[in-house]
Amino acid sequence: MFATRQPVVPRGHGGRHLRVIGAWAVAYVLTLVLGFTVFLDSLAFVDVAAVACALPAAAAAWREARAV
Repeated sequence: MFATRQPVVPRGHGGRHLRVIGAWAVAYVLTLVLGFTVFLDSLAFVDVAAVACALPAAAAAWREARAV
């Protein structure tokens, strides 16, 4: 009942979420393009790309945890 009457999402959270998803999408597309064109059989690139794709969400989660 309380959640239906009160906003449960912090102000500005929607925009922040869209920026994180946008940053992830850019990292993911760049990773795919580079992986299929330049680094075809590079296991080191896969490791770096996985970290790069995880960074936007990890940074947002860390920022949100620090705000509490």
